[in-house]
Amino acid sequence: MDTVCDTYTVLNEKDAAMNEKGNYVLAIIKTKESYDSVKESLVDLINEMSNLKEITANNVKYNIEYFLERGLAFAV
Repeated sequence: MDTVCDTYTVLNEKDAAMNEKGNYVLAIIKTKESYDSVKESLVDLINEMSNLKEITANNVKYNIEYFLERGLAFAV
């Protein structure tokens, strides 16, 4: 068993996106680091993220774009 940590970064945070303060943990799972294991463990998270297209904060609408690094790209 491995420990797999899934994080995201908000690219618009500019300098923070380039260091550990700009990485936010979405999930930590103890599983084999394989396609099937990670996909099964993160299926709810993957579904929620794929449905989230925009958010509104302080009366400003933001469109969301996802850029996957190769570690998670196989699970989507």
